[in-house]
Amino acid sequence: MRLEPPRCVIRDRDSNHTESFDAVFEAEGIETLKTAPPSPRLNAHCEKVIGTLRHELLAATGF
Repeated sequence: MRLEPPRCVIRDRDSNHTESFDAVFEAEGIETLKTAPPSPRLNAHCEKVIGTLRHELLAATGF
């Protein structure tokens, strides 16, 4: 059971979400937060860090 109304809604930057979509939430006093813009190179950085950790941790444990 929720005691307080939601304060915000988090949504992506899809073109399906128009200004009128945000206006519905604003009318209810709910803030609309958009996710970060797409970062095409971010996945490569994450994979590099995960690969390094996997290599170092598995080598240290003998796997």
